[in-house]
Amino acid sequence: MKRLVILLAGLFAMALLSAQERKMDLSGFLLRDANGKQHEMSVLLKSHKLSLLVFWKLDDGKSCTLLNELYEAATETLQGIDFQLITIAETSASMAQLEQNYVLANAPEAFCLSDVNGDLRRHLAITELPYTLLFDSNSRLICSQRGYCVDASDQLCDKVRSCLIKMDQASIKP
Repeated sequence: MKRLVILLAGLFAMALLSAQERKMDLSGFLLRDANGKQHEMSVLLKSHKLSLLVFWKLDDGKSCTLLNELYEAATETLQGIDFQLITIAETSASMAQLEQNYVLANAPEAFCLSDVNGDLRRHLAITELPYTLLFDSNSRLICSQRGYCVDASDQLCDKVRSCLIKMDQASIKP
């Protein structure tokens, strides 16, 4: 029994490690903004060195709290960095404008999109909200965080800064 527990713990740890820093194929995933304009995820990710995607719901208090905290921490600590915050709500078309208004009021520089039928969420194997993903410009998943926890925004901002330092160091090396 003890060996089985150790084996399962090892398999779980390996699965978590393999999920980190893997390239994701996000081409073909079209999400809509509140005006109905479609945006392809792979193109959005290529437009900045790092992109923080936040999957959330307007009617979930923890999702809204996380979104507010992430935006506040990002604007305070990540100024001047080639970084974007993209909020993605799985919603109906009728709720898109309400979500856009919420994001504009609470995170005005964030990009608000709707995953109306949840295709992107399912592709990324997201089972609960809120869910946060950090991607580089090559659609490589750097880290992910499920749910809400206190100080998550500070931890994610630290991760963004350390990733940018590693990217700058890699580009300097011959």
